[in-house]
Amino acid sequence: MNHWVVGGIALGILIFMMAGLLMFGAGREHS
Repeated sequence: MNHWVVGGIALGILIFMMAGLLMFGAGREHS
């Protein structure tokens, strides 16, 4: 498997998780 593909998937998951945490934290604070 291409290491660029693995890196891209890992980076995408990391960004997705961080965005989810930010959304969850912001939503919890406002409510």
